[in-house]
Amino acid sequence: MQFAFSDRVETHKSRIGTIHDPNHNRTKLWKSENLMNNTDCPMCHRWKDDADLRIAELEHSYVILNRDQFFPGYTLLFTKNHVTELFHLDRTVRVGLMEEVSRVAQAVYDVFSPAKINYELLGNMVPHIHWHIVPRFASEPLWPRPIWAEPHNELLLLPDEYKRRIEKIGSALL
Repeated sequence: MQFAFSDRVETHKSRIGTIHDPNHNRTKLWKSENLMNNTDCPMCHRWKDDADLRIAELEHSYVILNRDQFFPGYTLLFTKNHVTELFHLDRTVRVGLMEEVSRVAQAVYDVFSPAKINYELLGNMVPHIHWHIVPRFASEPLWPRPIWAEPHNELLLLPDEYKRRIEKIGSALL
């Protein structure tokens, strides 16, 4: 599920705009303070909303395959709890979470054998700690530029292919 933000209007202490979810062809109103407090946070609902893309539930995070597989093996890892900054986490949880990111990246690497793994933790558009774990290949059209360097056509798979990739990454995580 990718979200495009538009129609941003600054108000005295909040931003109002819309979230468009192209996978479900719907648009809904959002307020920045609702995202910060998790009422409208799309990442807080992602585990339930994208149940068909689930790879693993870890101690501190959930792992799903990204629906757009233009970059084969593109995986998302996001915290179970709504948190917006790494420094908001207790040190023990932060260390455990980083170990989970590393484990997932290793599993994706083992399954897809990319030239490089990209790790992206931004949170400007969806303020909930989440990593884009993206295998990169020297043969791809955007190599070596960032994945958002230019638009690409979304690559959707047949259900069996999603299932196959999810099972392979899940098995590599064990």
